[in-house]
Amino acid sequence: MKRLLVVCALFVAIHAFAADPPVVDSIEPNQGRIEGGETVTITGRNFDQGPCDELLGCSFGVTFMLPHPDGCCSTGVATIVSASDTQLVVRTPAHATGLADLTVHARSGLTTTVRGGFRFGREGFRRVLLPAAFSGEVPGAHGSRWVTELNGRVFYPGKLEITRTPFSNPPAQFEGPFRFTDLPAGNNRGAFLYVPEGNFLSLNLRVRDVSREAENFGTEIPIVTENETAAVNAMDFLDIPIGPKYRQTLRMYNFEGRRKTQFGVRILARGGTENLVFTHYETPEEGLEEFPQFPGYIEVNVADLLPAGYEGRVDVSVSHTLGSRVWAMVSVTNNDTQLVTMVTPTFQEAGGVAFVP
Repeated sequence: MKRLLVVCALFVAIHAFAADPPVVDSIEPNQGRIEGGETVTITGRNFDQGPCDELLGCSFGVTFMLPHPDGCCSTGVATIVSASDTQLVVRTPAHATGLADLTVHARSGLTTTVRGGFRFGREGFRRVLLPAAFSGEVPGAHGSRWVTELNGRVFYPGKLEITRTPFSNPPAQFEGPFRFTDLPAGNNRGAFLYVPEGNFLSLNLRVRDVSREAENFGTEIPIVTENETAAVNAMDFLDIPIGPKYRQTLRMYNFEGRRKTQFGVRILARGGTENLVFTHYETPEEGLEEFPQFPGYIEVNVADLLPAGYEGRVDVSVSHTLGSRVWAMVSVTNNDTQLVTMVTPTFQEAGGVAFVP
């Protein structure tokens, strides 16, 4: 009897070891609503009678995730409608707009991932974050008045639709050099712009203090595309001056729109290893939007987080909820001249310390 049990166990182990990974041949349809509920048929082989986990259940057989080199982390779980060794029928979850990697988890425990296998939302546009965007003049400190300028150029003959509200009627079309003026009124918390995919287009964003020198060139602000946002990595801002001569503003943006996101802010003394500050912030939940006009936004005065009267230089590190696309930057303003310097992040590689669980 013992010998029979050993043989059976050995057979099961060999069978599991010899299992072939699942293969996906087609995903139909490969695009659906951001609200979810789309019925999708995945055809292939080696699903081994459908993906099931005795503890987690069949609903964990197909997952979606934002593109990331380490395959981290799940941002949506499909509901299994039916399953066989060669075909899975699932219902999609609600998910942020854009391409998502689709992963099939077979009963054998093996998985396969189709990079960019499913698109949530309508295609055709890339989302661009303008970290500062407002029409007209906005008042600043010490009586200053600020404007933003968004200049662009289309580099091939013809017109491109560039807009804050995709599929507008009539479309906002541009060709050659242009200045984009359809910016939100009274908003300095950033806005989204939508540009056609696969076209040659350049954009440049500046803020200018027109109260001091109307024709000054201003300060260039980075324009951020999806590829430049962080999916899971921490963002670091190094050697930030702290003292009465400067104002330091940390701005944090959720690239998915005004959705709930946690940010962790850690401040270390430059040249030291001790934590001066370790705190958390959360953007409010305002629902899922296919083409949001504005990002989720948190603004923090860095000096206000430090002990009263602190002077020196610090390193600031920002982490965030895993699976969110976010961006952050620090603006350093000289109180004497009102000169603004933008400090953009460096990124910690995946696997670094996660400050937000």
